[in-house]
Amino acid sequence: MSAVPQREPDRSVNEPRSLLSRPIERRQFLRGGALLLGGAGLSLLTAFRPALSVGSAGPGLAVKESARPAPAAQATPKPGGSIKIARSQDSDTLDPHKSTLLVAHEIFYQIFSCLAYIGLDGKINPAVAESWQFSNDGKTLTFKLKSGITFHDSTPLDANAVAFTVNRHLSPEIKSPTTWMLGPFDSVQVIDPLTVAYNFKKPFVPIWAGLGFAYCAPVSPAAVQKYGDDFGRHPVGAGPYQFVSWVPDQGITLQKNPNFTAGSPFFKNQGVGYLDQATYIVYPDDANRINALLAGDVDVITGTGALPPDKAKSLSETQGIKIITGNGPNSWHFMLNTTKGPFADLRVRQAVNYAVDQQKLIDLYLSGYGKPGLGIIGSAMPDFDPSITTYPTNPDQARQLIQAAGVSGSTVKALLIDTPAYRRMAEIVQSDLQDVGLTMDIQAMPVGELFAAGPKLEADMVHFGYTWAPDSDIIAGFLGSNGPYNFTGYKNPDWDTKLDQARGELDPQARRKIYQQIADEANKQALFLQLPEELYLAAARDYVMDLTLDAVGFHHLQDVWLNK
Repeated sequence: MSAVPQREPDRSVNEPRSLLSRPIERRQFLRGGALLLGGAGLSLLTAFRPALSVGSAGPGLAVKESARPAPAAQATPKPGGSIKIARSQDSDTLDPHKSTLLVAHEIFYQIFSCLAYIGLDGKINPAVAESWQFSNDGKTLTFKLKSGITFHDSTPLDANAVAFTVNRHLSPEIKSPTTWMLGPFDSVQVIDPLTVAYNFKKPFVPIWAGLGFAYCAPVSPAAVQKYGDDFGRHPVGAGPYQFVSWVPDQGITLQKNPNFTAGSPFFKNQGVGYLDQATYIVYPDDANRINALLAGDVDVITGTGALPPDKAKSLSETQGIKIITGNGPNSWHFMLNTTKGPFADLRVRQAVNYAVDQQKLIDLYLSGYGKPGLGIIGSAMPDFDPSITTYPTNPDQARQLIQAAGVSGSTVKALLIDTPAYRRMAEIVQSDLQDVGLTMDIQAMPVGELFAAGPKLEADMVHFGYTWAPDSDIIAGFLGSNGPYNFTGYKNPDWDTKLDQARGELDPQARRKIYQQIADEANKQALFLQLPEELYLAAARDYVMDLTLDAVGFHHLQDVWLNK
């Protein structure tokens, strides 16, 4: 979950306001809960083939150039140089077993190398592991590691190191918040110096989603033993960049790992990084962050909540600046309480979906950087079904349904995390619902309070969503009867059975069919007020080359080079 400022909530944002009453300020994302929140999820097309399946590089992206076109990329990137990256929030720790924050993972991703990575196409890309195979009816996953990989402290990344990492991750003493990523894990077994087996209590297809995040990446046993509880301030991995320092008000500095050999086709550059050094500097205030880029004090703005859409739109018209967008699996909604109140009636749930104009939200809330959301499975997921049941904007139909249900003039209580951007979004929704006969009482609060309130099912609407790896298992958290993010109260034992079946289904086509069926049924039940999908955003000086944003919005530092 991304870090969201925990300020005192304003509990009286009840009156509809003009849609243009104020600009969008800092934008924060909830990347988790489901991901660690923000999010989590994926659909594997090749995960359970008997041997290695190598896919293409990570997801593509679109680049909107500034008024003055950026220099043309050279065929051969230039090595050398340093880069300064502005971000909106600081990491809490650099120990991958002790954080769920995306602002921490943004740095983990550069320091640690994963066993494998899953692309938006569903293919699994080798990295530390060069091949793998399933056995024991899908309950054992055996990895063959690349030889010669070393951690930044020159110790070997071998099967013993991988086993050490898994055991530490699962250790009760560590109390890691991300052990769920390993699913129904049973044990890890060292077969030989370069072969390690993960044993599960039952088949767990979504393992690839977790393994592709650095929360599960190998850590140096020697460094953990040396630094103990202070490992988070002295992280040692086997990634393309290694830790140098973390100084308050000066940022986190990384330098190139000249011995990097854990490359993957998931990345454009599979070898040693081009940049000599990178420094990540926190600018909590949007204006200061933007001004630093314009003044040339930093080269890039990227990361969780770092570039609000309205600021991206302004920067896109600025000479010498380019905007980079990325599209990944995400789905955002207001979850509707089906247990009591107006939304216990299917007609009212359908009505609010007809009432809210997603294009208006895209234009006014996301400044054009988004597209209509169509369901709990995001459109970038391999399992997405474009024929899913949807609700086109139709205020007249919404009014008719609300009147037929006898709830015209009712007030519905909506909870959301207290950020200016989310408030802005809610005010637009509030206006659309007011037009069809419902008053929306907006109650903004810190993220911790929202997570505590959601399961109590006392509110009518709770704003939530996910951004995750491309595996559809994420929807179980929202649609399972006992799912941690089921703030609708809707229980369907048949869905529970099928979602559990999908976790162990080795046939990708059969697995896809299960998820698509449940997602369509969820839309027919109108369990959510669907909101637009959001694009990931970054801004860079025009000499910064090959900066891309992957499925979860992360950049890949080893791909980046400077054309100056």
